[in-house]
Amino acid sequence: MQFTLKLTLVPPFLLLLSLAARRFGPRIAGWLAGLPFVTGPILFFIAIENGTAFAANAASSSSAAIFASICFTVTYSHMSLRVNWMSAFCAGLIAWMVGASILAHLALDAIPGALISLVSLLIAPRLFPKLGDVHVDRNISAWQIAV
Repeated sequence: MQFTLKLTLVPPFLLLLSLAARRFGPRIAGWLAGLPFVTGPILFFIAIENGTAFAANAASSSSAAIFASICFTVTYSHMSLRVNWMSAFCAGLIAWMVGASILAHLALDAIPGALISLVSLLIAPRLFPKLGDVHVDRNISAWQIAV
């Protein structure tokens, strides 16, 4: 039952995100993707399978992991202005690994994890490249949504 729920919760959410991107553009889809629709159910299943103490530790770590995610997105956004998408992706992935390695060496409880997350979220908007109005093609094909 749990396995079936795991397999059926995430794909509809990703479909809805794709449809939101198609209708409203990447800014709205990005805000929706930031909501805990994916992490929340995963942490729920972790709590059922491994107990609440383990789930609490996983929740603290996933909160702090926002730092590693921001390392990826900031690096990718800067690199994508200079190189092709694959090189930007690889640079972002390296930045994510560095951020995740830093987090792995810290012993994080709930409060330090939340503080790292909060500081990361407050600083991140200032780290992205400044862009003027960017034309975004909202014509996402049915094939792309299916994938």
